[in-house]
Amino acid sequence: MRIESSVAAPLLRISLSVLLLWFGVWQVAAPESWTAYVPGWVDAFADATLLTVSNGIFEIALGLVLASGFFVRAASLLGFLHVFFIALNLGYSDIMVRDLALAAAFLAVFFNGPDRLCKT
Repeated sequence: MRIESSVAAPLLRISLSVLLLWFGVWQVAAPESWTAYVPGWVDAFADATLLTVSNGIFEIALGLVLASGFFVRAASLLGFLHVFFIALNLGYSDIMVRDLALAAAFLAVFFNGPDRLCKT
């Protein structure tokens, strides 16, 4: 059985899209479950619940753009910066290490650029 290597890039891009959509929808649907992840210093500038819902909306939009195959490099760069910033603000933990790996996956999509299923 031969596995086609050209499947890797679209699979990674679409998987990251699903990840963003999954977490984005949950943040909008149940923000109170996510406010514990908002850094304490944010309280001086914004309400944690409002920030969580806003973050969820951003992740849904970014997931849809990435899934659509349009603006793949821009969307994946935004995804990288977004997840990398989240990881840095979490402090050293297993979640931070996971998020750094996800940030690297977004960076891989950025360097790969549009794959064979993309529109651009």
